[in-house]
Amino acid sequence: MNSKLDDAFFQALEAYQGSRLSRLLHSPRHLLYSKLIELKAKSSGVPTLRSATTFWGDEMRVVFPERVSMAIFRYGFFEPSLTLMILQTLSPGMVFFDVGAHFGYYSLLASTLVGVGGEVHSFEPTPSTFELLQLNTKRKQNIRINNLALWSKTETLHFRDYGTTYSAFNSIQDDGVEDNMRAGVTGRECTIQATSVDEYVNQTGRLPGFLKLDAEGAELNIISGMTETMRQARPIMSVEVGDNLTQDSGRSRKLLETIISHGYQPFHVRNGEIVPHLLLEQYPYDNILLKPRV
Repeated sequence: MNSKLDDAFFQALEAYQGSRLSRLLHSPRHLLYSKLIELKAKSSGVPTLRSATTFWGDEMRVVFPERVSMAIFRYGFFEPSLTLMILQTLSPGMVFFDVGAHFGYYSLLASTLVGVGGEVHSFEPTPSTFELLQLNTKRKQNIRINNLALWSKTETLHFRDYGTTYSAFNSIQDDGVEDNMRAGVTGRECTIQATSVDEYVNQTGRLPGFLKLDAEGAELNIISGMTETMRQARPIMSVEVGDNLTQDSGRSRKLLETIISHGYQPFHVRNGEIVPHLLLEQYPYDNILLKPRV
């Protein structure tokens, strides 16, 4: 743990968790400016690039009106529970796999936490998203970026690209953003190269100490391609959960049960602390931490 980073995060979190009025009063010019950028980008239909400052002080380029980008621009962080998990788990010298790296928020945070003796391996398959990841990480010598999807095996996949505005929904899944989020948004088909975690480890010799998994529905396929890595390296893992109750109810529990069957124990964040987790039948959007049993 890094006490300075912890303090900076909890200060940012405290400002975020207040009322709308208190958030506005905390940094009125900044929030009003971000709202103007958002409205302009939405009305023009043209994504707008801006520089954001993370709570630990890194600069990164983000895209308005993309939801992850706007959160980072306004508050300096995204997903408080997963951010806390990474803050309290990563330490100098560790190897971090960022599966579904997006624009690089977690890769940059991990780069700071693991330091010059550690490594970050980032995986982002979508070309347009990868370009921004590349831009945001180019000055970090301990980050290796990979324009790859992780999957159950090495093969070519057909992917759906929704552009930078809806980049968080890029996926191999058929039920994309146009079906669930916004009318009139159509994904563009593209072909991407995929490999498995086990194959990547075999090729590079790098064993992850922490693997962050956020793959928009492909998580079970990825897990099936990393059984040897789980057996050999016993990495700590975080996985994104969240069930579409009309289509995939129970998917998240099945994912967690699969990882637990490999000798893992689940945890979640409650009131700013990482505590043991009891499995649910259905999951709202969240991130679950999985640690190997001793």
